[in-house]
Amino acid sequence: VRSRRFMEEFKITIPNNPGALADMTKQIAEAGANIEAISAVVPHMWDGLDGVPSLPEGSGTVCIITDDAESTRYALRGCGAHYTTKQVHEKMLTDMPGSLSDFLNHKSQKKINITSLQVLPPQSDGTIRIGYTTD
Repeated sequence: VRSRRFMEEFKITIPNNPGALADMTKQIAEAGANIEAISAVVPHMWDGLDGVPSLPEGSGTVCIITDDAESTRYALRGCGAHYTTKQVHEKMLTDMPGSLSDFLNHKSQKKINITSLQVLPPQSDGTIRIGYTTD
């Protein structure tokens, strides 16, 4: 188990073509980082929606959390990827219906805006671990 001060979410712009995601994840693996959470989206799916940021034509966005931010940075720089990072907060929740909703309602009542949320590798003690970023 690696120690870390905090987790980081990498928001990466990649070409929207076959193999781009495979190549990027291979670079990250070869640098020694394990991907704990990933989501990918192609923005043209939301063309015309208000508030959707525009990306370069023919590109998509991948958000990842790894177990080794430095190795991930090294891999992304090595393949010339454009990315930003944000600190990820962790929270353990009971693995039952409504626990995520309760957590999100609590943040909402405190006027905390969650900008991304990932379910991280499951725990063996009846809890789930989430990672989230805020404004």
